[in-house]
Amino acid sequence: MRVCFWLVVCIAIQGVSAEGAYAMGSFLERWNARYAQFTDIGESQAACQICHVSPAGGSTNGWNSYGWEVFELLESRRPFDVSDLDYAFDFAGLENSDQNQSGSSNITEVQAGYFPGWSEGSVNSHYFGSPSGSHSVVNNQLPPANLSVALLDPPAKILNPSVPLTLSGDAIELAAESRQSGLSWPRGLVVEASQPNVIFIVDLNGLITRFDTSNNQASVFIDLGLELAERLLVETDLSQGVSEHGLLNMVFAPDYATSKKFYTFHTEPLSAVPVDFTTLPNGVDAHHNNVVTEWTVLAQSDLAVTSFSSRTLLRIAQPQAGNNGGAMHFDSTGALLIGFGDGGAEGDQDQTIEFNGSIFQTVRGHGEGNASDLSNPLGSVLRIDPQGHTAANGQYSIPFDNPFVGVSGLVEEVFAYGFRSPSQISQDPSGALFVVDLGEVAIDEINWLSAAQFYGWNQAEGTYSYNFNGFLDDSYLSNRDAQASDEPPVLAIDRSLGQGVVLEALSKDNTTLAGQDFDWLVGVRDSIDSQNNLKLLGVDFNGDLDEYLLTPIELKLGSSSIEIMHSIKVLANGRVFISANTDRASDSMSGVIYELVERDQSMCFIIKVAHTGVISPICL
Repeated sequence: MRVCFWLVVCIAIQGVSAEGAYAMGSFLERWNARYAQFTDIGESQAACQICHVSPAGGSTNGWNSYGWEVFELLESRRPFDVSDLDYAFDFAGLENSDQNQSGSSNITEVQAGYFPGWSEGSVNSHYFGSPSGSHSVVNNQLPPANLSVALLDPPAKILNPSVPLTLSGDAIELAAESRQSGLSWPRGLVVEASQPNVIFIVDLNGLITRFDTSNNQASVFIDLGLELAERLLVETDLSQGVSEHGLLNMVFAPDYATSKKFYTFHTEPLSAVPVDFTTLPNGVDAHHNNVVTEWTVLAQSDLAVTSFSSRTLLRIAQPQAGNNGGAMHFDSTGALLIGFGDGGAEGDQDQTIEFNGSIFQTVRGHGEGNASDLSNPLGSVLRIDPQGHTAANGQYSIPFDNPFVGVSGLVEEVFAYGFRSPSQISQDPSGALFVVDLGEVAIDEINWLSAAQFYGWNQAEGTYSYNFNGFLDDSYLSNRDAQASDEPPVLAIDRSLGQGVVLEALSKDNTTLAGQDFDWLVGVRDSIDSQNNLKLLGVDFNGDLDEYLLTPIELKLGSSSIEIMHSIKVLANGRVFISANTDRASDSMSGVIYELVERDQSMCFIIKVAHTGVISPICL
């Protein structure tokens, strides 16, 4: 293993007295621990060049900007010992000394395997001498010729990552009429096949409401908030965004009319109950657990469930609070698909932040990325048979045709992987499945779901490459790696429209909006503009998934005021509903179900603006 011998000698000679308790070997040990990835990179790219102009190291051969910063900090604490070396590393690590385009701090670059003291091009400064004595600085130098350009800088940051969307034609204008109100946080709208005109409203607080659209009558189906009680972890502060804690989803068994079974996904506080999967090391607690439950209706009175049984199918430890996923869908074979998020940490990465020799922040449960690791279920869509009992916990079976069945060391429940937070699965009339995945930096995406496919996270987000930038810096997106092996999304939507995509696949046979047919309706949760219009997109595929037309749809809310939209549901008769909240406060009971309707043209007037002469329609 090659070591930066001359740097260590230089530090030892200048900083440690002959009778000091610390020998040069202690410095060597600290140096190797900090820069392990640079100590065995070969003669042509010597480890010394993390700090020095020359592979020979030593102050007489010059320092780069990072090495000089470490050297200055050591000089400020003379006489110094090993702990001062930690101090210098930590303070210098907080800076971005090399003018690279990504804005990464020095320690972020070190952790990612880049040389923090060098930048591509002639922006490098060389320092000679000693900070406490005579020294000189030579600016605008090229990096050493023996260093690979690929090791100098992280990829350049895209300042405003976007996905160009070509819209066809003029916007369709629709109105929204309230059909139900007084809900808490109506996260989902679900239809059971034998009751095509009924929508089951899934509320974050555990209440499931049965809404009959034929007469606009609503009644309680079951209150799982009461049944689960302390086993339901519900978000209490929704003012900052979209909640991911509570009853996140439900789906009816395909044979519900006879089996009376339905399934839910909820967040649960930690307890003594063992989990089926965890990515956390011994002694490290999860934030909460994500639980999939089967419920069987035994008796009903006036359509409300009065008696039931339940069993837990799956309990998975969630390392951090967010990115729970929650997608649920039965495929055409009767297998249950369930989307689990990556575990919640930024970049789906373990991190330890040290300062002055002390650890003050740790994140565990991710390694280099759960979503790309098939040895655990996080960041994946799982596929199970709820009616079987051959899985390790005896509560379900693993379908024989799952792609990783029989592969040693892999989670056989995994159907597809590489997701950050798969929040929804939708099926079109052809049987094709699509999954919504919510991005971290700027892009949400809709993917065609297929077996064994890797969908990019944490290497890509939407149409860009993702760059984890450490906890000292904001992670960012760069131009997509030409060698990327993941499946690109069918549709990617950037945050210029808002954050949090929702999808509804349609049947053109029965759904027409303002005289137009679409394959998909796509919404963005908080896409309300200054005119109080909610933005939707109608997607019309031209034979395959690579070609489509996008039609903007403006939902004119009038006097209504939507803060956030949660879900879209289209019934077999073509009626379209959305769930939303008019206030983000968790106790506001501001949840509303709206129906999309044609605007009443009798309430439109033609006016002429006097100073411009422009004639325009104004609709109330």
